Amino acid sequence: MSADSSVGAEFQQTPSADECDGLLPVSLPTPVVASLPPNNCFGGTSDDGIGNYMLGYTVDDVVGHGHFAWQFFTIQQGSAVRIGDTGMFSDDAGVSVYSQPSGFTLSAVSSPSGAASVSWYSHDGTFRASSTLTTFFMGGDYPFSAIGVDPSGGLAAVRTYKSTSEWVSEYQRFDKSGAVESSWVRIDSGIARHQVVAVGVPLSGHALVLAAISYPSSMQGRWLNRDGTPLTDWFAVAGSQFPEFHFLMDGSLVLRFGRDSDYIHRFEDGKAAVSPLPAWLQQRSGNQFFVVRGGKGYASWGNEGPCPGKLEVLAASSGTSCGCVAVPGLLRTSSIGRDGSLIAPPEGSCQYNLYPQLLQ
Repeated sequence: MSADSSVGAEFQQTPSADECDGLLPVSLPTPVVASLPPNNCFGGTSDDGIGNYMLGYTVDDVVGHGHFAWQFFTIQQGSAVRIGDTGMFSDDAGVSVYSQPSGFTLSAVSSPSGAASVSWYSHDGTFRASSTLTTFFMGGDYPFSAIGVDPSGGLAAVRTYKSTSEWVSEYQRFDKSGAVESSWVRIDSGIARHQVVAVGVPLSGHALVLAAISYPSSMQGRWLNRDGTPLTDWFAVAGSQFPEFHFLMDGSLVLRFGRDSDYIHRFEDGKAAVSPLPAWLQQRSGNQFFVVRGGKGYASWGNEGPCPGKLEVLAASSGTSCGCVAVPGLLRTSSIGRDGSLIAPPEGSCQYNLYPQLLQ
């Protein structure tokens, strides 16, 4: 060009590729069956390293006392093969298992004393380490604690305990291998008990702490940075007992009170307010749901939505339903692990139906 010139351009939006493409399984394969000691199955998870499983069941000891136990399995030539250690806890403890990029995490809280810990297991089910969150009647009174798993691995932990004449709440962070990332940081204190009851971690890695002033009716939330520094002040959250967070692929968190209850609140990352649920979740608020396909979709099942009693897959970008698959024995205790494996414990004898990497 030898002189200035004006150029015009007209843009048209190109239709995006089908957002459901590749999300729905083509067919349901024959499950791999993992048999545990004859009693009750109550759920499990799988890792995203080599597709191993941590499966729970109940067992009675020689004097008839009940225990919660977990066994590890791997898939070899189409069969579920037992590997690793066995984790066993008294039935007076609240125990949960979580998938990690480096294996598994198990949390246990003693109901009589409030003592709590987290244990870390490798991919092959070998115990690696444990960390104490609270001790037996810490500070002379019942302590409280909660953990929230980071979607990218690791976890956030919170605790409240009596320290001399005041109640103290603290926050700590662990990386995906179980190493302490940040030491305990004080996030609240006062004469009145302001006990932590839950913590959630969205995709950003921030943490949302939920604390009760007068449990369970009056609660407050507060966003923290990864290192525990506050992002917001405390803000009011209406609730009940047994709060449980779940992350969404839009970067927010949703909350329900009890695993058999509906999701009722949504929290946008770093925002000191409660938001309404997205429309797709409002229509399925009582269902189970898990992130699948590397974050491209959600899997949901329950009595709500267009696929009652079946496994429904939705596009995470819009919540569009991509279709349904009938899965035998799909219960509320069924789950999907970090590697996309569907884990279904049928009622009756403790035999899990495993669908390895079905929704990876």
